[in-house]
Amino acid sequence: MKQKKLVIKFDRWFEKLHGQHKGLLIYVEDNFELSKETNQDFLNYDLRSIQLPPYEIPYGKYQLLVFLGDKNIPFTTIRKPKTCLYTTDIGKQVEVDFYFANRFKWFDIKVKRIPYKSRNDE
Repeated sequence: MKQKKLVIKFDRWFEKLHGQHKGLLIYVEDNFELSKETNQDFLNYDLRSIQLPPYEIPYGKYQLLVFLGDKNIPFTTIRKPKTCLYTTDIGKQVEVDFYFANRFKWFDIKVKRIPYKSRNDE
């Protein structure tokens, strides 16, 4: 029986991924509470994107997934809780899918509208 390919999707490049395209799922925290008490250093690490403003995520309960990437650099992601979706996949290889290709055009247009001020203009 052929096993279903496991894929986790990101809509942007996150610094935490370090260009990795696969990861071994090594840990799942099913009751991760995101609140104003959540460590800000962790949020800065987990939500910072390379090409867009930091990802905004509302307070609440989530699943925290921890991967060991294909360059042996660990990375995390916070996901909406889905019963048994990830906990049964610990120890399996997961492909990282970036489905933001069409967003580049939107992003480029958006960036061009932001006035640029060089140091010489100050």
